[in-house]
Amino acid sequence: MIAFEENRSVSRGIKAGFITPTLYFLTPQFRIVNKKTIDTINFLLDRNAIGRDLSHYKEYLEIINQALEELGIPLFKNADVFDAFCHWMCNESFGGYARSEKPLGTIDEEEEGSPKFEEIEPQNHWEAIYYIVKLGNLLSYKTYVADPSKRAFEKKLGEIATLTEVPPILTSAPEISRVDVIWYRPTPPFFLFEVEDKSTMREALHRLYNAMAFDARFFVVSPPHSHYRDKFKKWLTTAPFKEFEERYNFHTYSELFNFYKEVKKFTLMREQFLRL
Repeated sequence: MIAFEENRSVSRGIKAGFITPTLYFLTPQFRIVNKKTIDTINFLLDRNAIGRDLSHYKEYLEIINQALEELGIPLFKNADVFDAFCHWMCNESFGGYARSEKPLGTIDEEEEGSPKFEEIEPQNHWEAIYYIVKLGNLLSYKTYVADPSKRAFEKKLGEIATLTEVPPILTSAPEISRVDVIWYRPTPPFFLFEVEDKSTMREALHRLYNAMAFDARFFVVSPPHSHYRDKFKKWLTTAPFKEFEERYNFHTYSELFNFYKEVKKFTLMREQFLRL
């Protein structure tokens, strides 16, 4: 299995969710391990106990069987019943408990066999916000997005953000709920992001400035055209921003995307090395 997975030319896209239904059909002791199973077991154990890789499949089976034995629910001895339970635990219509609070700093991968976009550099406002939120999740921050109903790469932004409201500690800042993205941890600094691709640079800077009373860092992310950076620098020389210009940072879509790719690569390596 290890050799198969390392050969990306033949194993690309083939993980446990793709193979294990066939194994289960041939031999019922080989449980189906797909994303619903993984999210449910990791939720029940409150840690990243199992994953999608095939090289540790037998080990994951032992973890699942032990967890179900400790739960002591006779119905779960039937693998089909447990598979249906996993569906219930992950389906938003039934509460989505296993996915309502995902472990921080983990890769959120699509189910095998489902449509998956090819990761490309963001081309618009909402795609940039998508990557900012994904980055915050990978870096173990809680993430808030101002408009959760907007979509990017066939996903609602509210589906990938981990907070539905502004963290209580920040609510006293005026217009804080309109800041595009917030990364939050109980221990500051907090990170606030505005995606600016119109002619509202001053308004974006001011929304960030409203959180000046907190230990926060401010970021403006814009398309890779020089006039956006020029506007950022121009407004930063004016009051009230000039006095706090060290708090403000500017990045392009390209810089955001490159940072995202490096963080994702590191996160995958960390999970594999530490067996998270």
